[in-house]
Amino acid sequence: MEQRYETLFEFKIRLLKPKPQKGDELVWVFDSLGINELGLKIYKLLSSSESLTRSEITDKLNESEEKVIEALDTLYSVGFIDRLGEAYFISKDLASSIRTRTKRIISKILDDIAKVIEHGG
Repeated sequence: MEQRYETLFEFKIRLLKPKPQKGDELVWVFDSLGINELGLKIYKLLSSSESLTRSEITDKLNESEEKVIEALDTLYSVGFIDRLGEAYFISKDLASSIRTRTKRIISKILDDIAKVIEHGG
Protein backbone atom coordinates (compact mmCIF):
# COMPACT_ATOMS: atom_id res chain seq x y z
CA MET A 1 0.00 0.00 0.00
CA GLU A 2 1.37 3.38 -0.99
CA GLN A 3 1.86 5.86 1.84
CA ARG A 4 -0.02 9.05 1.01
CA TYR A 5 1.40 11.29 3.71
CA GLU A 6 4.73 11.98 5.35
CA THR A 7 4.89 11.15 9.06
CA LEU A 8 6.35 14.13 10.91
CA PHE A 9 6.02 12.75 14.41
CA GLU A 10 4.75 9.50 15.85
CA PHE A 11 4.51 7.99 19.29
CA LYS A 12 2.17 5.79 21.31
CA ILE A 13 0.21 6.46 24.44
CA ARG A 14 -0.83 3.42 26.43
CA LEU A 15 -2.44 3.13 29.85
CA LEU A 16 -0.65 0.17 31.41
CA LYS A 17 -1.86 -2.02 34.26
CA PRO A 18 -0.86 -2.66 36.93
CA LYS A 19 0.75 0.50 38.18
CA PRO A 20 4.50 0.08 38.68
CA GLN A 21 6.16 -1.03 41.87
CA LYS A 22 8.31 1.48 43.72
CA GLY A 23 11.50 2.04 41.74
CA ASP A 24 9.99 0.95 38.39
CA GLU A 25 8.13 4.18 37.65
CA LEU A 26 10.54 5.47 35.01
CA VAL A 27 10.40 2.24 32.99
CA TRP A 28 6.58 2.26 33.27
CA VAL A 29 6.35 5.87 32.02
CA PHE A 30 8.63 5.21 29.05
CA ASP A 31 6.73 1.99 28.20
CA SER A 32 3.45 3.91 28.47
CA LEU A 33 4.68 6.41 25.89
CA GLY A 34 6.24 3.80 23.61
CA ILE A 35 9.76 5.14 24.14
CA ASN A 36 12.31 2.38 23.60
CA GLU A 37 15.03 1.14 25.92
CA LEU A 38 17.68 3.33 24.27
CA GLY A 39 15.52 6.38 24.93
CA LEU A 40 15.33 5.37 28.58
CA LYS A 41 19.12 4.86 28.74
CA ILE A 42 19.72 8.28 27.18
CA TYR A 43 17.28 9.93 29.59
CA LYS A 44 19.01 8.32 32.58
CA LEU A 45 22.42 9.34 31.25
CA LEU A 46 21.30 12.94 30.74
CA SER A 47 19.68 13.05 34.17
CA SER A 48 23.06 12.32 35.72
CA SER A 49 24.92 14.89 33.58
CA GLU A 50 24.73 18.64 33.18
CA SER A 51 24.62 18.25 29.39
CA LEU A 52 26.01 15.96 26.69
CA THR A 53 26.48 16.16 22.94
CA ARG A 54 25.14 13.53 20.57
CA SER A 55 28.63 12.12 20.02
CA GLU A 56 29.29 11.94 23.77
CA ILE A 57 26.03 10.02 24.23
CA THR A 58 26.89 7.73 21.31
CA ASP A 59 30.32 6.99 22.80
CA LYS A 60 29.10 6.47 26.37
CA LEU A 61 26.32 4.09 25.33
CA ASN A 62 28.29 2.41 22.55
CA GLU A 63 25.34 2.74 20.16
CA SER A 64 25.12 3.71 16.50
CA GLU A 65 24.76 7.39 15.78
CA GLU A 66 21.59 6.72 13.77
CA LYS A 67 19.86 5.01 16.71
CA VAL A 68 20.96 7.74 19.13
CA ILE A 69 19.68 10.47 16.80
CA GLU A 70 16.31 8.73 16.53
CA ALA A 71 16.02 8.33 20.31
CA LEU A 72 17.10 11.94 20.96
CA ASP A 73 14.54 13.17 18.42
CA THR A 74 11.80 11.23 20.20
CA LEU A 75 12.81 12.48 23.66
CA TYR A 76 12.99 16.06 22.36
CA SER A 77 9.69 15.77 20.47
CA VAL A 78 7.77 14.64 23.56
CA GLY A 79 9.36 17.41 25.63
CA PHE A 80 11.49 15.29 27.95
CA ILE A 81 14.83 16.85 27.00
CA ASP A 82 16.10 20.19 25.73
CA ARG A 83 18.76 21.12 23.22
CA LEU A 84 20.99 24.15 23.01
CA GLY A 85 23.39 24.08 20.09
CA GLU A 86 25.00 20.64 20.18
CA ALA A 87 24.21 20.02 23.86
CA TYR A 88 21.27 17.97 25.12
CA PHE A 89 20.10 18.33 28.71
CA ILE A 90 17.15 17.97 31.08
CA SER A 91 15.74 21.20 32.46
CA LYS A 92 12.55 19.95 34.16
CA ASP A 93 11.65 16.90 36.20
CA LEU A 94 9.78 14.25 34.21
CA ALA A 95 6.37 14.77 35.83
CA SER A 96 6.50 18.52 35.09
CA SER A 97 7.59 17.86 31.51
CA ILE A 98 4.67 15.47 30.97
CA ARG A 99 2.14 17.84 32.54
CA THR A 100 3.30 20.85 30.55
CA ARG A 101 5.31 20.09 27.42
CA THR A 102 4.07 16.62 26.46
CA LYS A 103 0.47 17.55 27.18
CA ARG A 104 0.79 20.74 25.10
CA ILE A 105 2.35 18.85 22.18
CA ILE A 106 -0.36 16.17 22.16
CA SER A 107 -3.08 18.78 22.50
CA LYS A 108 -1.71 20.74 19.53
CA ILE A 109 -1.55 17.62 17.36
CA LEU A 110 -5.14 16.69 18.23
CA ASP A 111 -6.28 20.27 17.63
CA ASP A 112 -4.59 20.29 14.20
CA ILE A 113 -6.32 17.01 13.31
CA ALA A 114 -9.69 18.39 14.43
CA LYS A 115 -9.18 21.55 12.35
CA VAL A 116 -8.61 19.46 9.23
CA ILE A 117 -11.95 17.69 9.66
CA GLU A 118 -13.74 20.98 10.48
CA HIS A 119 -12.28 23.09 7.70
CA GLY A 120 -11.09 20.52 5.18
CA GLY A 121 -7.49 19.96 4.01
